[in-house]
Amino acid sequence: SEMCIRDRYMVAPGGEKLQGFEAVNGVISSNMNDIQVQFSQVSAPEPTTTVDISMNFDSSSPVIVPAFDSADSATYNSRTSMSIFDSLGATHIMNTYFAKTADNSWDVHAEVDGTVIGSGTATFTDAGVFSAQAGLSALTFNPGGGAAPNQPIDITLGTATQYGDDTIVHRLNADGFSAGTPGNVNIDQDGVISVIYSNGVVRPVSQVAVAKFDNPQGLYANGKSSWG
Repeated sequence: SEMCIRDRYMVAPGGEKLQGFEAVNGVISSNMNDIQVQFSQVSAPEPTTTVDISMNFDSSSPVIVPAFDSADSATYNSRTSMSIFDSLGATHIMNTYFAKTADNSWDVHAEVDGTVIGSGTATFTDAGVFSAQAGLSALTFNPGGGAAPNQPIDITLGTATQYGDDTIVHRLNADGFSAGTPGNVNIDQDGVISVIYSNGVVRPVSQVAVAKFDNPQGLYANGKSSWG
């Protein structure tokens, strides 16, 4: 037999309620109570504020002369696409376009749901190492649908390179996430019980209380993991 959840309470194989130190705002406290696992709580969404793009820019790419137009692939060399989230957890598509303007210099254009939200630049050294970026902080977009307007987003390219190799995206990271529903329950090696939500959030609930005995050999088994 193993521990299980019965009527929202964590119980031992014999049906006894387990006690633990409850988590307050995700931090284990000194308050001891019967351990409850609530599956009715929803994990609130978090809006995206930062997008990190790690990629290699092909140094042999041709310089782009025409003015940028996301509908015309001749006005940029490459692009990335990823999902971001607004304050209500709704998903939006962010496309970022890169156009070479001179040796070691690139224009960067950001677009959310088909609307350009800003443009900036990225430069590299003659060794292909990222040098600087400009104009890519505090870009804003209006999600609509009741979400907070003028949502700020920073684009960071600090790990990008510009070598004489194919353009390749190594990693696209964006913070933020949608609302989440409770899924699994996890108990780690320290006895911390956490609820894992569908959006990846892990929320600690309690830490199992453990008693130490000076003479454990003096205990006797009552069965079902119970000792007296």
